[in-house]
Amino acid sequence: MVSRLRRALRSLPIDRGRPALPPAGLRAAAVLMAVNPWSDGAPLLFIERGPGLRHHPGQVAFPGGAVAAGDRSLAATALREAEEEIGIDPRSIRLIGQLPPRTTHVSGFQVTAVVGVARRPLAPVPDGVEVAGWFDLPLTALLALPPLAEVRTLPGGERVPAFRYELQGHTVWGATADILHTLLERVRAAP
Repeated sequence: MVSRLRRALRSLPIDRGRPALPPAGLRAAAVLMAVNPWSDGAPLLFIERGPGLRHHPGQVAFPGGAVAAGDRSLAATALREAEEEIGIDPRSIRLIGQLPPRTTHVSGFQVTAVVGVARRPLAPVPDGVEVAGWFDLPLTALLALPPLAEVRTLPGGERVPAFRYELQGHTVWGATADILHTLLERVRAAP
């Protein structure tokens, strides 16, 4: 599964330069899509956001957040946030690709997903504030699962597809499902 994932991301290298400014009115953010090859099905790590957060409380997400002044790249942001939120040592992740940014229209972020593979088994520890819990879902099962799709109307009237994945009692929706869908489509198309 990891070699297939690498082939899918081969044309999407990690930008290790200073993050470009997002379009006006948006803040730059990055998330980490961490794959654990040490477990069956190459599970992908998800978090459950803390119930007291201003944006998206209680929702399923990938670890990540806004770019900070000292972050040297979007990859650095994703790794820093994963360490702060769930205690993942940045050295334990080998980065393999970066998806194109997507806009979260409700919270006003331009989010870039950075994909990484765990160098050793992961043992996340939620911080208890930003992250209430975590779980993982096998990438192999997600690839076999068709998304539930509907149409969402954005501010301004544009209609776009919205995806939702349901697996093992978890519902992945919103921006997280859109990012997941992008990754799964690339992996499905990989030779």
